[in-house]
Amino acid sequence: MFSKARGTQYDASQTKQRFSIKKFKFGAASVLVGLLFLGMNSHSVLADESGAMSAKVTQAAEITSVDNTINSDTVVSIGHTESINPDDGVKISESGISEDSNISSEDTDKVNDLGEIVSEKDITVPPVNTIRSIDDADESLEKASVDNTRGSEVSGEHQNKEEQDTVYTLQDTPTKQEYSDKYQLPSRDSVDKPKVRSRRSLNLSDRESSSQEIPLGSAEYVDKAHLIVTKNNMVDHFEVRGTAHGDDQNPVVLTEDVSGQAGSLLLNKRIDMNESFRLEGRLSLGNKYEGYKVGGRSGGDGVSFAFTSTAPGTIGLSGASIGLGGLPNSFGFKLDTWHNTSNPNVNQKAGADPKFSGYQNGAFGAFYGTDASGKAITLLQDARRLESQPHNNEFKNVIVEYNGQSKNMTVIYGGQIFTKNIQTYLDKSRLTTNQSKGREELGFAIFASTGSGTNLQQFDLTRFEYSSGGSYIKLLYVDDSTGNVIKEKLYSGLTYQSLDLSDKLMLPNYTFKRTNAPTAIGYKDSNTINFKSGIQTITYTYKKVEKEELKRLLDNDSNLKLTDIYVNADKVKQMTYDDSIKKGQVVVNDSFTSQDKVDDAVKIITDSIVALRVSAAEAAVKAAEDAAQAGKDKKAEVEADGVVNPDEKSAVDGLNDVTTEKKGTATPLVDSLPEGPVKEALKARLDQVTTSEVTVNDADSNGKPDSQDAAEAAAEAAVKAAEDAAQAGKDKKAEVEADGVVNPDEKSAVDGLNDVTTEKKGTATPLVDSLPEGPVKEALKARLDQVTTSEVTVNDADSNGKPDSQDAAEAAAEAAVKAAEDAAQAGKDKKAEVELPSTGEINTHLSLFGIIVLLISTLMYGSKKKED
Repeated sequence: MFSKARGTQYDASQTKQRFSIKKFKFGAASVLVGLLFLGMNSHSVLADESGAMSAKVTQAAEITSVDNTINSDTVVSIGHTESINPDDGVKISESGISEDSNISSEDTDKVNDLGEIVSEKDITVPPVNTIRSIDDADESLEKASVDNTRGSEVSGEHQNKEEQDTVYTLQDTPTKQEYSDKYQLPSRDSVDKPKVRSRRSLNLSDRESSSQEIPLGSAEYVDKAHLIVTKNNMVDHFEVRGTAHGDDQNPVVLTEDVSGQAGSLLLNKRIDMNESFRLEGRLSLGNKYEGYKVGGRSGGDGVSFAFTSTAPGTIGLSGASIGLGGLPNSFGFKLDTWHNTSNPNVNQKAGADPKFSGYQNGAFGAFYGTDASGKAITLLQDARRLESQPHNNEFKNVIVEYNGQSKNMTVIYGGQIFTKNIQTYLDKSRLTTNQSKGREELGFAIFASTGSGTNLQQFDLTRFEYSSGGSYIKLLYVDDSTGNVIKEKLYSGLTYQSLDLSDKLMLPNYTFKRTNAPTAIGYKDSNTINFKSGIQTITYTYKKVEKEELKRLLDNDSNLKLTDIYVNADKVKQMTYDDSIKKGQVVVNDSFTSQDKVDDAVKIITDSIVALRVSAAEAAVKAAEDAAQAGKDKKAEVEADGVVNPDEKSAVDGLNDVTTEKKGTATPLVDSLPEGPVKEALKARLDQVTTSEVTVNDADSNGKPDSQDAAEAAAEAAVKAAEDAAQAGKDKKAEVEADGVVNPDEKSAVDGLNDVTTEKKGTATPLVDSLPEGPVKEALKARLDQVTTSEVTVNDADSNGKPDSQDAAEAAAEAAVKAAEDAAQAGKDKKAEVELPSTGEINTHLSLFGIIVLLISTLMYGSKKKED
């Protein structure tokens, strides 16, 4: 923002720099080279841009403006000024007027105007190829030569080998404390002794690739300063006063739409009225004017472009004079929205406005001036109603253009043109300034005020080109590799003064490389440059201190500390790294550190990070090895009894998972190490880290191998089968012997089951014998010993269902009965034959009966015995 007092901060998003290029002293070649310059660098503009490049060269200084946009966050200091203390005891009063009566009135004006340093700004702009454009153009202009401001010729191809080689270096850039005591500019004698730039090997490839130096050339000098102001650097030339406020991005508000305001935008240098100038911008007069009200409110007062006979920064009265009242023999042009039909109050130092056609219904424009008493007077012939009246606070283009030779001033507002020859005004101004004719220099301001009528009045600068007398030294701080203007300073002083540069050469985050100061026309000695009428442009080149890598390392610190690299490293390595970060922070915060210190800090931090990596990798490999060993130990433990159950396998697998995890952590840490024996050794160790595999052989966790369980189960089943077969034999034997009769088929059935029993026992025996000694085996053997066959004997050979003994008894009884019957029959037969007496018959019958009873008893006895 603009400041109302010097030394405050100005927030600028865009700032334009000025760079100078040389003129040419010959005709067609100079035009062609100039066109090439402009074609190759569209941002480079000659100070005299309103006309074509010509072989006719004026003596006005030319300062090229480079329109480059910077980041909106850039902060530019406005009004950071220092006074050049006059030598030999000359004193300067608060008003800037020398109290020494020996100083001429002309010099007194210069003290008023120029006895201070114009504000400086730290701005980085895109590459400016103005310096090297001569070299670029020479491919098509082999031996064209140009005339620089000091008269020396520069060849189109080499830009004068001597000038190219006029390079002044400092092998070691002094620190901030060392500058004032140790830094000395090269002597003028060294101009013809080219020096080779000392280059330090850099670690960063981008710095190596940008080490080419720009051509430097000689310091420039012209006897009158032609200045170009843009919105971006207007803070170096203008100040705001009163109610005015603004910045370099938005229009300057001169007055708000309220009563009793007066604001101005003041040029801090005098304008040379014998040189042409041109002011371009946009102006808003508000939304009300004479004869047109808004919300019952009138418009006023208006805006003026005032040229004053007083020192820069002086403004006149508000109200009817719109900034001119009270300033003797001054003049200007006003855009007036309040017509003072009658004479204003005498204190306003202004006459009534002329009654031109349409004055009652519209704002008007007019040239006007003050008399010797400072009363503002507007003449009828100089006033006209505006063709485009102000509405809705809209901006209209405005141009104030002046021809220094013809003395014609033209104002164009909204397309309407006002022109006046101001020679009469200039003649009157000399009555107050005591300046010589042809040497008129006037103050300049853009002024606005409000009274009973109000308006929001704003001005938006586009471009302002003007010339100013006095003595200036402009220092260009340029990037030694790219030619970018890093910063520039403009100092003003009197011709008997000198500028001490010993404390002006430091540039934050840059190191000094070269200068062409000894070629300056005002070069005195050591750190001193004498002011000369006009402007001397001296270039200092610098090498940027590359801090990006250091900043990156510092910014990554918090993230690094969350990684395995830091967490797994030992405490000593962590402390070393932490210390390197602290020291690096000190270096990066030091605006005047050297590239060596930055590189050293980067190396120390990088080395400490490598040490962290090695330590973390070693710790991670050790952790993986320990995990693998724990897995091996657990495997040996669970396999010691030859039995592994699921829980034991799970324990080993858990340790294997830890091993895998630890190895996974260690692998990238090792891989990230720089190649070398340490990395190779750790990789070899990591390759030996393996998991330990075990197989479950006791799935039911009964303490025996599953194979033993299976063998015991098989033996158990076989014994059970043998037992079952034996029982089946026993059951069959009981069955066939139940009726006491065993026929051959029944015996065969029992024998078949006995065969199965024998077979099953034969199967079970080796299975039991193969079991490990123990209670299970003993029990099964005991059971197997109880397995026997069941034997039966056939006693019914004829399978008639009766024992063979019964069959024999029955047969004997049958035979006996048959014999008895036969005997009885024989007796009967005989009786009949002989008719024996009855006693004899009875005895015979009793004998037969006895025999029968005996046979039956025998049979019954045999049957009973069988049952038993």
